[in-house]
Amino acid sequence: MAKKKKKDDNPAVNDAYTGMLTVSLIALIVGIILVSVDFSEYYGVDVPKYRPVLPAQKAPPDVKIDVPKTDDKKAEDKKEEEKKGEEKKEEEKK
Repeated sequence: MAKKKKKDDNPAVNDAYTGMLTVSLIALIVGIILVSVDFSEYYGVDVPKYRPVLPAQKAPPDVKIDVPKTDDKKAEDKKEEEKKGEEKKEEEKK
């Protein structure tokens, strides 16, 4: 024979998990509403069909740097160059 239902079987009870489900459902609905409001603000804005053109830039000047070879120079040559450099600095100050 089939079992008969008893009256003391526990029916479904609303507990903390049911509350969490309702809170998350409400949060989703509020989020969808806010996104739709934000989207509706941008819907009527016209996007420019062209991009501004920047003026052509000039090429940088060619810079040549002469690097002296330190192996070939004597100590006297180095001292003379240092003196010349100091003299140029003194002339620039004047």
